[in-house]
Amino acid sequence: MADECLVRAGVGQVTICCQKLTELRPTPSPFSKDIVLNWHDGPLEGIVRCAECAREYYFRDLAEDEEAGIRVYGLFALPSGALERVKKILPRKYPIWEFDSAPAKQAADEAIQKLRDEAKELSLVFATKDFKEILACRLGVEVEDGEAVDWVRFLFDAPEPVEV
Repeated sequence: MADECLVRAGVGQVTICCQKLTELRPTPSPFSKDIVLNWHDGPLEGIVRCAECAREYYFRDLAEDEEAGIRVYGLFALPSGALERVKKILPRKYPIWEFDSAPAKQAADEAIQKLRDEAKELSLVFATKDFKEILACRLGVEVEDGEAVDWVRFLFDAPEPVEV
């Protein structure tokens, strides 16, 4: 039986699961079905789903190397179904959400805050220029609250993964 996270070859493309990102670099992004909740010259926060295993994550911008055009994102695990829950409360007008009423906007704000509160565990950190290709990635990142991290250096100066 095949592992759900193995690399799969498709017609003209290769996809890889979010749980195997450290094995190939650079690699096409496995993330699809995204909702961008905040934007400034690129996504700052939102929700993505792995196209291979369907894990869902809240993502937020952790750092930016403007000179290299690279952003570093943290992905925080979400319970299954979070993406669909948020989609149901957001207006269909994209990329600018215009709510029909103040209560509708308040309900959306509360649901998004609840989602942020659910996203406590930093599952992985990755660097990208365009969200289409992962340039570097680390899984299982543990950082103390308030700890200052140079995320670009953390990713690009990291040792290569070692097979045990």
